[in-house]
Amino acid sequence: MILVSCLIKVAVQLEFGKNAIVSGRPLMHEFNLLQGGKVLHANWAVWATFVLTLFKILQLGGMLGGAAIVLNLLFPAASVVFLDCPVGD
Repeated sequence: MILVSCLIKVAVQLEFGKNAIVSGRPLMHEFNLLQGGKVLHANWAVWATFVLTLFKILQLGGMLGGAAIVLNLLFPAASVVFLDCPVGD
């Protein structure tokens, strides 16, 4: 299932790139030209992409924070000193 989704992702990205080259317009502009409801002068597809991008940023932050916690638990002697400030001053 993962391999199928990777193949579909590559095919969709190739079509997005081909559309941008042929039309000469960025993908978000093409999304804004789609039929459907508009919110604050932008199409629903633009807002969906924006919301999904925000979720992706939060997800990456969570993974980075989780990895930092695990590494700190595995190697407590190698903890990072933030700005060389002692705690409690």
